[in-house]
Amino acid sequence: IAFLVMLVVAQIPPHQLYLWTPWVFLVGVILLLMVFFAGEVGKGAQRWLKIGVRFQPSEIMKLATPLMLAWYLSDKVLPVGWRDLLVAAVLVIVPVLLIARQPDLGTALLVASAGFFVLFLAGVRWKVFIILGLLASLMAPLLWKFALHDYQRNRILTMLDPESDPLGA
Repeated sequence: IAFLVMLVVAQIPPHQLYLWTPWVFLVGVILLLMVFFAGEVGKGAQRWLKIGVRFQPSEIMKLATPLMLAWYLSDKVLPVGWRDLLVAAVLVIVPVLLIARQPDLGTALLVASAGFFVLFLAGVRWKVFIILGLLASLMAPLLWKFALHDYQRNRILTMLDPESDPLGA
């Protein structure tokens, strides 16, 4: 199914994607917000919506977020300045926080990574990435303590040391 979807999407002219991108992003953010009010809960997470079919709005954001960043940066002088970088950060942070709140850490990290790579490919200076990396390093203990659930911490620890989990949980 994914291959067929890829073939169909590949036939869409780039100017059509350019026109649709802000609307797809906006609908994606609205659907992420709807998850908190009308989402289905499964295995302790509230990630699914049922509007005719059952789906995860976060899946839309995997494509909509990098497309939105590319749309926003398309008419900017590159490398972007701090103001444009701040707007781009908000375009990434909003869906990432909404997805992380479900909680779906894996998808949130994937969407954040997609945003990072768009900014990297847009030619953002290395100095900015170094500053962001230092800020992330400083915030990591706080996120570990207050933002992550126990099972998320265990998954990260198991990924870093697979031998610590002989039963493969």
